[in-house]
Amino acid sequence: MKKRIEFWNSELMLTLPKQVTAATGLDKRTYVIESYTCIRKNKFSGMYLIKVIKLISKLLIKYIKN
Repeated sequence: MKKRIEFWNSELMLTLPKQVTAATGLDKRTYVIESYTCIRKNKFSGMYLIKVIKLISKLLIKYIKN
């Protein structure tokens, strides 16, 4: 099975307990890192994956501190 697209509703995440939100964010970041290290990625997808890794990391740090 191959995942084509995934949606992540950040507003819904704010209604969950903080630990669940943090764990879910780390899980999403792991998926993106796995995609980035995949040998079948291309330059186009790699460029966006780096941006997503940085964005998720930044938002997780901000969320956990608050």
